[in-house]
Amino acid sequence: MKTDLSAQVKTLLSAAEQGDVKALHKVRALMPDYRQYVQDKYGDLGKMTERLLIHHYSGDQLPLQDGLRHGAERVRQALEGPAPTPLERLLIERIVCCWIHAHFTEIHAVMRDRPPKEQEPYDKARDRATRRFLAACKALAQVRRLLGPTVQINVAERQVNVA
Repeated sequence: MKTDLSAQVKTLLSAAEQGDVKALHKVRALMPDYRQYVQDKYGDLGKMTERLLIHHYSGDQLPLQDGLRHGAERVRQALEGPAPTPLERLLIERIVCCWIHAHFTEIHAVMRDRPPKEQEPYDKARDRATRRFLAACKALAQVRRLLGPTVQINVAERQVNVA
């Protein structure tokens, strides 16, 4: 949902983001779609994490940000399939965030020639990020296996369940 905000509402939102409770009450009164607005902007923690990771690793390099967003979207679409369940969507968001983080820790681990003692923290960070990524992938695979179709076949008097 795209909401065109007036200058007054933008000012009040900015003040509310800084903790001004009165401004928050005014924004709620001025915006009939306030609840949907905040849900779209702040309510999706997976997307928020993804945005923060992309900004953290790309800084102000806008082409890199775009590339990372498109890459993350490609991964998301490849994993979602035609009709993902809400649980699958949550796990896919986790996988996308872990994918970004794992690749950047890999990049940081191999960027420079370091003495072994200095390299160790980078290797540990890379290994932890990779483990989290693989754990998220495994969780999605387990959920899909559990949600997978079960077919019941009745042959004569015997019942056979096939997953």
